[in-house]
Amino acid sequence: MDSTMIEAGSTGPEATRTPPRKTDLPVRLRLATRDQHVALEAQVDPERRLRTLDGYLGWLGILLGFHRPLESVLGGLDWSETGLDFDQRRRTALLAADLEDLGLDPDSAPDCPDLPPVDGLARAFGALYVLEGSTLGGQVVVRQYGEVFGGLGGRAMRYYTSYGANIGRQWRAFQQALATACADPEAETACIAAAQETFDALHAWVARCDAAAPRPV
Repeated sequence: MDSTMIEAGSTGPEATRTPPRKTDLPVRLRLATRDQHVALEAQVDPERRLRTLDGYLGWLGILLGFHRPLESVLGGLDWSETGLDFDQRRRTALLAADLEDLGLDPDSAPDCPDLPPVDGLARAFGALYVLEGSTLGGQVVVRQYGEVFGGLGGRAMRYYTSYGANIGRQWRAFQQALATACADPEAETACIAAAQETFDALHAWVARCDAAAPRPV
């Protein structure tokens, strides 16, 4: 899998939870969350989820249930001094529209009740790192699972094509704002901890949704 929800981490050698400070913060975040990213990839199992329309529909519901409450919390913070327009980075509405295209009421999807605390911008950047990272692999997902997405006739793909041709520019802008906002050691530590906790919360949410899903007869 290249990315279904998460592309912020990357596979490779075993990583420590606290990589050396000499590396840049985006790199440190990737290293510090690598193991969690790999575990989430295995848990998501796109070969199972994204090979059928029903599987894709269920996955969008899981994503909505995570994005919606977390983006609500993040949206309550003041981002005006960060250089980011947070409202442009919200994807809850995109997921809701995708679900509506497939005939599901977005309000019927439950929300994740156990989110990491976000009590300041440093932790907010850590949580947003997890959400923003998923944009990097969206086009790869559409291409890799084309038999499902192709059958939608261009519908229900807003989440995975959210930034379009601007995806690289948006990611670089986020990395720059992240590095500036979390430049001091205390903020950096809080940011990394929040990213790790957000990955853990997502992992637990996927497991909870999978456990509650109807089993094939």
